[in-house]
Amino acid sequence: MNIIAVAADGINMKATARKDIKLKNGPVIITAGSCVEVLPPSKEKPWICFVVVGIEEQYKLSTAKLGHFFKEFETISMADLQEAVMDGTCDSMTGQVVEPDGWDQKGFPSKLLAAGMI
Repeated sequence: MNIIAVAADGINMKATARKDIKLKNGPVIITAGSCVEVLPPSKEKPWICFVVVGIEEQYKLSTAKLGHFFKEFETISMADLQEAVMDGTCDSMTGQVVEPDGWDQKGFPSKLLAAGMI
C-alpha cells in the first residue's frame, strides 16, 4: 500500500510503519512494515500532516504522533519538552537539533512546534 503524507512545502521522506494504524476518520489500515512517504507539515500548521491514500482519499495525521507511527521519526516525551524549554534548543521530529521554534533540514518542525506549544 503506497501512502503519501502531503504538505505545502518540504521533501518526501521515506518511512516505515511501526505497527498497524487505523485512521480515525476511515476504515483504512496502514499495516506494520508498510513503506510510506511523508512530507513535512506546512509552516502555517506545523502540528498537522495529511495522509493521502490513492488519489482521492485524505486523512489528517498529528505531526506530534509521527514517532508513534513511523520508525524514522522520534516520539515526544514530557522530558523532551521540559528540556527544550530549559536549554533553548530542541530536537526536531527527525532528531536534528534546532531552535525551539525552528525547522530541520528535512523540513520537519521542532518537537515544541509539533506539539502545538509554540
